[in-house]
Amino acid sequence: MGILRQEVILFLYLCEETKKIMAYTIKEVASKLSISIKSARRLVASGEIEAKNGGVYRISKSDFDRYISAQAISKNSSVKSKRDTALRSAYYLMTKESTTSVKIRPCL
Repeated sequence: MGILRQEVILFLYLCEETKKIMAYTIKEVASKLSISIKSARRLVASGEIEAKNGGVYRISKSDFDRYISAQAISKNSSVKSKRDTALRSAYYLMTKESTTSVKIRPCL
């Protein structure tokens, strides 16, 4: 076996390994997100996760990572929004002149 042939075989092997890492199936995405396969299909159908359909949906690693990042940002802003609302409500109740006492309990 010549050196060139060995290099080509190694290159093809590395390409196959890269393909395995670079794209996920619906089932793999569902497993990684801990959701049902049906829910993963809905995410693809709605366009929340981009996928290529060549008979079988393939979700690229970069598209999957983009979805995960967007979810993390969304969760952080949601928590911040709830906290800000709670603080505004508490401030309003504390500054409101009232003869009744108000108990404020932690909500976050």
